[in-house]
Amino acid sequence: MPIAYRLLEIQRDYELQLGVHALTGEYEIIYCLLDEESISPKELQGHSRLSQTAFYQTLKRLESLGFVESEVNPADRRGLLYRLSPSMRSLVMSEHKGYRELVINNYRYKAPASHRLDEYRSFIHRRDGLAHLTSDFQVLLYLYLKSGISNLQISGMVDVSATKFNQSLKKLREMGLIDFERDPTDYRSKCYFVTDRTRKALDDQHRRVFRWVAERLGIE
Repeated sequence: MPIAYRLLEIQRDYELQLGVHALTGEYEIIYCLLDEESISPKELQGHSRLSQTAFYQTLKRLESLGFVESEVNPADRRGLLYRLSPSMRSLVMSEHKGYRELVINNYRYKAPASHRLDEYRSFIHRRDGLAHLTSDFQVLLYLYLKSGISNLQISGMVDVSATKFNQSLKKLREMGLIDFERDPTDYRSKCYFVTDRTRKALDDQHRRVFRWVAERLGIE
């Protein structure tokens, strides 16, 4: 029985709510293919925010890396169908399962202040030459997972340049998605956190994504 909603659609819902892109262009394609056995490039492009030229360059790169496979479309021998390679599908699903288990176990058994962000990093940062999440969303996600940390701590986790990190931090503050307080032990330092609106949206996003993972893998 097909699942009534798709992973890419879940992410798009929260991109619209928060006003920031969560996924890189590469992972928009990968997420779409997670919910498709095979799909034409025209249909696939309809799910991408990339320009036509950038989309086809990205799709070609994913295929050259072995993450995406193509075959002749049996309904139209002049066209192609694309799908995720079995190894890439297995990797992405394994990472979603691992992240889900880590979040559930940490929030069930540990006080938030004791959470170690490096435990989450392998599920968030660049993998096999591909960036998974945008700089903006990486900052939001790390602050969602552990509140009240300094910009130095966050920048040590986010997998982008210092310039790009500082641009994201400024942008998210101006959008009202994050805020900061002065560190009571060092007034020169700032401790950042997501706002209530952001946390509520990310709570809901996590519930929906975790449900998607559980249904796809047949787990509780």
